[in-house]
Amino acid sequence: MLIDKMINNGLDEEDIVVTGVLIEGFMCTVFVMDLVYQATYRMIPIAIFYLPLSRHDFSVLPLAYESLLEVRHLMVSSAQKCFAFYRKKDRKTIYNCML
Repeated sequence: MLIDKMINNGLDEEDIVVTGVLIEGFMCTVFVMDLVYQATYRMIPIAIFYLPLSRHDFSVLPLAYESLLEVRHLMVSSAQKCFAFYRKKDRKTIYNCML
């Protein structure tokens, strides 16, 4: 898992999350997963939205767009924290972490 890899590399911050989208037919659920407690992953649904069923059903797009923007915000926030962490490490350590 991605969270395990980050922890193995030494990045152990509570506010870093991993995001995911589960698509079941036309229903999409946005999840975030974190590791606040030792060995206990929390998978939290943050939004549910639907894809348009036909060309007459575009009223569902604003909620879908808003949900995906929230995912983007969470991903950028976590990526910036990871980048700042790896920027402090030397190149040899970073190369070993990628393997």
